Amino acid sequence: MWGLTATLLGLALLTACAAPSAPAAAPRSETPLAAAPASPAASASAAGDWRAEWDRTLAAAKQEGRVVVSGPPGDGMRTALTAFQSAYPDIRLEYSGSLQQEFSPRMLAEREAGQFLWDVHIGGTGSPATQWAPRGILDPLKPALIRPDVLDDSTWLNGFDWGFIDAAQQYVFASSANLNYSINVNRDVIPAGEFTSVDDLLDPRYKGRISINEPREFSAGALHSAVLSAALGADRFRRVLAEQDVSVHRDTRQQVELLVRGARPIAIGASTPILAEFRGQGLGLNVRPLERTEASTLSPGNAGCACLINRAPHPAAASVYLDWFLSREGQAAWNKGGAINSRRLDVEPADPATMPKPGVDYMYIEREQNLHLRAEAMELAKEALP
Repeated sequence: MWGLTATLLGLALLTACAAPSAPAAAPRSETPLAAAPASPAASASAAGDWRAEWDRTLAAAKQEGRVVVSGPPGDGMRTALTAFQSAYPDIRLEYSGSLQQEFSPRMLAEREAGQFLWDVHIGGTGSPATQWAPRGILDPLKPALIRPDVLDDSTWLNGFDWGFIDAAQQYVFASSANLNYSINVNRDVIPAGEFTSVDDLLDPRYKGRISINEPREFSAGALHSAVLSAALGADRFRRVLAEQDVSVHRDTRQQVELLVRGARPIAIGASTPILAEFRGQGLGLNVRPLERTEASTLSPGNAGCACLINRAPHPAAASVYLDWFLSREGQAAWNKGGAINSRRLDVEPADPATMPKPGVDYMYIEREQNLHLRAEAMELAKEALP
């Protein structure tokens, strides 16, 4: 895996030689952990085994002293992903928030230079699925997880393993699931009786009023371009990009601001978490998705996947972080700050309107076997846009 066993053995010897800490100094994280429900299939013996392994891992993580996590930008997501620090004060969290298209080349360049600085990545499916996993930059996630409540199929929509979006079912794990609509419309500017179909993207009335998240990169814009290309047909969607004076945005916050202020009241691939931030400030309260089946897809969002980076400098702490993030308490923090629905069934949805229903076979364009659709949409956008 990633060297955890050797690290733990060495650190366990150091821990055995250290003076025992006073019971009153136990970190707050151990209280909810003790109450975590055991897997229904687990025997008392197995429960004892996981608890012993957890104690060894936590001791090793405290010896490592820190965990380095990359994730998305935005105050809400930072708050959600750094809630770990309150739960585990003895493990210093170093969090860096940036767009994945900015983080990926930085991390790849560091590795080329022999620098292995990152433990965990929380983000979208793009770079992890298309670049990192094929190049051996990720370790299998599931062997790093210890807590039975995390691995229990009954706590997850469609079971735990359904969350893996890579074909190998090992590396890129979607803890979130949103019914994701491709188009948002500011109904303060365009009334509900207007712009009611994806066909309206071609209506001359809306020329100069449409924005799109950058569709020529492996981004939300490319994903939703694939959805809309399937709905309209490739030729008609090419006409939207070429003829409707569509503004293109790599800066997702800028796109959402244009949407909520009405300057570009129709947005393709707008960031749901950033839109939630604006709504928290009382802006964009009448922005609504175009709730059409042909304009929707199931998605973990642009930040709802967890990955374990290989050659992690703090492997035990990485394991503790991932177990926390995928636990009930971690996913509750995520739902609150990230505004993306967790797949955990014991956590209140962030947005019930976009929570998928169990057993429904939704289009899931971000699975590895469907990635060619996004790649084809990216090529279409390159041809159509200036």
